[in-house]
Amino acid sequence: MTEENRRIKAITRFSYGSGNLIGSGALAISGAWLLYFYTTFCGLTVFQATVIFSIATYLDVILNPLMGFITDNFYQTKLGRRFGRRRFFILIAIPCMIIYPLLWVNGMSFLVLSFYLYHF
Repeated sequence: MTEENRRIKAITRFSYGSGNLIGSGALAISGAWLLYFYTTFCGLTVFQATVIFSIATYLDVILNPLMGFITDNFYQTKLGRRFGRRRFFILIAIPCMIIYPLLWVNGMSFLVLSFYLYHF
């Protein structure tokens, strides 16, 4: 059977498509709740809250391939040889994880804080 004649079964398509179902579902629920929280408790308009998510999404389009390139070649640097290709960036992300609950505190400057915390 040649590659041109081979048909991909529906179960194979479904299996590839469902690879990140749990992660994407959790992100969608978190984003929906965050939008509700911003509009109800923080006083942002729906437009302002969705602009935060939109800017983060557009930056993801640019920064994800860039960070992939950087981490793939990071082992060539002194820090990369000391910490490994990915561990250095995980260590940098730990403070963001610790201050992530600040997203849910009312009365803070959310346009800047939420952009930085939610995006990373």
